Amino acid sequence: MKNTTAHIDLDTTYILWWGSSAYTLSSDMRESLTHILTTSGVKYICVEECDCSEELRYRGDEYTFEICARRNIDTITRSGLKHIITPCPHSYNVIKGYYTAMGLDIEVYHHSDFIAALISQDLLPIKKALEKKRITYHDPCRLSRIGKTDAVRYILNHLGATLIEAPHHSRMSICCGGGAFLDTSSIPVKVSIMRYEQLLSTASDVIITACPVCHDMLLSARNEDSTIIKDIAILVAECI
Repeated sequence: MKNTTAHIDLDTTYILWWGSSAYTLSSDMRESLTHILTTSGVKYICVEECDCSEELRYRGDEYTFEICARRNIDTITRSGLKHIITPCPHSYNVIKGYYTAMGLDIEVYHHSDFIAALISQDLLPIKKALEKKRITYHDPCRLSRIGKTDAVRYILNHLGATLIEAPHHSRMSICCGGGAFLDTSSIPVKVSIMRYEQLLSTASDVIITACPVCHDMLLSARNEDSTIIKDIAILVAECI
């Protein structure tokens, strides 16, 4: 795992930071991730969250972003904890990049990195392998653009799945369309359909992603086919 550096300490308590997208889009993912952490003996708490407002900042609403950021920084600081796990790449980038630059002392882990580390440290018992499954992975743009492309592939390899790389994968991945989810035009829908068709062209049994927004956008692009789309946490939880 070239860019997965998490080291799991079972004596540490982690903040499980859902991010607004993970709260609203996928109860299955939330249940799967908490099941993984509990099974591994990881101690965690959830705290009150304010939307990270990443998209608003990109659109120039620095004022709203600053308000939300200060609220979140205050909440995290008052918890007294120094480690955060989040399944939301948007929250990951905001907390790790902007919040730490604003003075927050915190170590942030994306859930794919954390799960990969649990597996590599033999903290997560895997009872079911995926030797006969053809799986393609949609790299979320918020992860691929910063080079975080190894963790999910490490997990799939450990589970024995056959990874079928999609057109435009890893650092060259294409956005699911949700990167502009505040855009009310037809462009996000067109992008999500284009990306879904690329993933579908691999003829895989399952499409995996590691972002709640990507998961939702790809589901919305699915027409009448029965292709399965899952977050990596759901796939791993099914193998415990």
